[in-house]
Amino acid sequence: MDLMDDFSKQLKLEGRSEEILLDYRLTLIDIIAHLCEMYRRSIPRDA
Repeated sequence: MDLMDDFSKQLKLEGRSEEILLDYRLTLIDIIAHLCEMYRRSIPRDA
């Protein structure tokens, strides 16, 4: 999330809106959730 904060600061310095970062944050959260689910499914269950 530090990376996103750095992007936010850079956008403010350039005078741009940081609303575009909301889409990137949601996408990043979705990717992390997907990877966690894939990892969880890859662990064999102990019958």
